[in-house]
Amino acid sequence: MEKENIDPKLVLALMEREICRRALLMHMLMQGYEHFVSIHMLKQSMKARKFTYEEAERFADVLERHTGIKVAPERFIRNEDEDANELLEHYTELERMRNSQLSDTMRPIHDGFNRYLHHNLHVDVTHATRLRIALEAFLTFAMGDIDWQEMRRNILDVDLRIMKAVPIDSVAVRHDFLRFENVYHEICLKCANRERKRRGEPPGDNFQINIS
Repeated sequence: MEKENIDPKLVLALMEREICRRALLMHMLMQGYEHFVSIHMLKQSMKARKFTYEEAERFADVLERHTGIKVAPERFIRNEDEDANELLEHYTELERMRNSQLSDTMRPIHDGFNRYLHHNLHVDVTHATRLRIALEAFLTFAMGDIDWQEMRRNILDVDLRIMKAVPIDSVAVRHDFLRFENVYHEICLKCANRERKRRGEPPGDNFQINIS
């Protein structure tokens, strides 16, 4: 299917829709969460005992026998300097995002969201990446740069057995989107009620985010 020429006014109308604004917010949250989890993983890796090459070979062999996933032993041998540089990059990107996109009020909400996904829901980085990629496909479609079928083809996950990106059903990413959005709303409500309590006001039971 060839992409049709879309009127710029239609693109503007699409971006004014609430679902597009919700998608942009979740895309930003997933970007931040990817950095947050990567920082945690690298810290844990730097604390752990390093594999010798022989241990890495044995581990790679066991992994291939039990899962069918073939990984070179070198992938299990970490370089401390590389880890430190990568850790600094993630810290820098996360802080840059926080400074440019989050107000002082929103930063603790964003931090609470990251901690809840990581410690309570145990969301790994692949789930965050999968949702971010799907949101990028949706927003590209909303702007008129790709058609519906191409958007569906760009909703991808990584098959670890073959180490390739494969198309997946959008139901999975929609489920993650709604689940994570609900968590974000709950954290916003908790923060708002904390502020109400500080001002001596009664707590609320609902919270509406202004994403205009």
